[in-house]
Amino acid sequence: MSRADSDPGALLREALALARDQLALAAAALVVLTAFDTATDWLGRSGSGLILLSLPATLFLQYEITLAALSQRGLAERRGRRRFWALLGLSILSGLAIVIGCILLVLPGLYLFIRWSLSVPILIAEDAGPLEALSRSAAEVSGRFWRVAGLFLLVYLPLLASFAVAMLTPLGFSLPSSLAENVLTNLALIGGWFAAVAAYGNGKGENRLAEVFA
Repeated sequence: MSRADSDPGALLREALALARDQLALAAAALVVLTAFDTATDWLGRSGSGLILLSLPATLFLQYEITLAALSQRGLAERRGRRRFWALLGLSILSGLAIVIGCILLVLPGLYLFIRWSLSVPILIAEDAGPLEALSRSAAEVSGRFWRVAGLFLLVYLPLLASFAVAMLTPLGFSLPSSLAENVLTNLALIGGWFAAVAAYGNGKGENRLAEVFA
C-alpha cells in the first residue's frame, strides 16, 4: 500500500480484510468478551470478581488476534516464546498514562493513545520491551498522526453508538440493552486490534519504499 493509498478509509479496508481472514478468531473473542461484560452487568456489585478474569482474557485474545493478523501480513511468526507478561506491562504503563492524560484535560490522553496505538504489534512483531514498544510506536506514528487518528475514529464509531445506547437506556439492568452495548463496545475494541496491525503494516511498507528510493 503506497502513501497515496494509506488514507484512513484505505487503512480501514485493510483492517476489515484482516478481520475477515481471522473471522473465526474475532467472532470467538467477541462472544467471550461480551459474555464477560454482560455477566458483570447482570450480577452488579457481586460480579466485580469477573473483572479479574476478563482482564487477562482480554489481553490473551488481543495477543492471539494481533499475532494472527501480523502472521497473515508476513510481519511475525507464530513460533517463538509468548510475551503475555510483556503485554501486561505495556498495557499497565500505557493505560495509566492515557487515563491520567484524559483526567487532566482529555486531549493529552487521546494524543498519547494515538501515539502509542501501534505498540502492541511492535511488541509482538519486533520482540521489543514495553518501553521500547511505546517509543517505537511514537516514531512510527510521527508524520502520519492524523491518518492514524482518522483510522481509529472510524473504527471506534461502534463505541460511540454504544454510548448512545447507554444514554437512552433506563437505569437498571436490561439484558437486550446490555447485550447491544457490550457487542458494540467489543466490536470497536477488537476492530482496534486489527486497525493497529493495518497501520503498523502500512508503515513498514512505507519505510521499505523510502529505503528503495533513498
